[in-house]
Amino acid sequence: MTSSALAAKAMTLSIEGTALAETRTFTLHLTTDQIDTTSRDTNWKRESIQGFQSWSIDFDGLFISANVGKKFLLAHWEDRSPATLSVILTDANSVTYTGEAILTDFSLDGAYEDAETASGSLQGTGALALSAS
Repeated sequence: MTSSALAAKAMTLSIEGTALAETRTFTLHLTTDQIDTTSRDTNWKRESIQGFQSWSIDFDGLFISANVGKKFLLAHWEDRSPATLSVILTDANSVTYTGEAILTDFSLDGAYEDAETASGSLQGTGALALSAS
């Protein structure tokens, strides 16, 4: 049986419509806060309801100073404005997640005998829209 799993290399992270080049990994996190509604009437069983939802992205990869995506990202950090991001899963049924996020962490690593790398974290602000084709 052939697997219908999607190869991770088919995923793209874009900033303002431009791919964040030379990324090695990135992770999209979706979280929901839980509001405790346990009471004496719940017969010693914890109950909760959904609270606020949030999303974030962690990424790392090679640092290419000429990459326009990284320049957009750092320009948004400099002027303290959110950037428009897209996570695109490309296969026969393309899926795109789009939203605005704030760069909360960015690191450059220049190991002596290795390629220069960059990593960072983006915190979503507002909704993350999903579109599928």
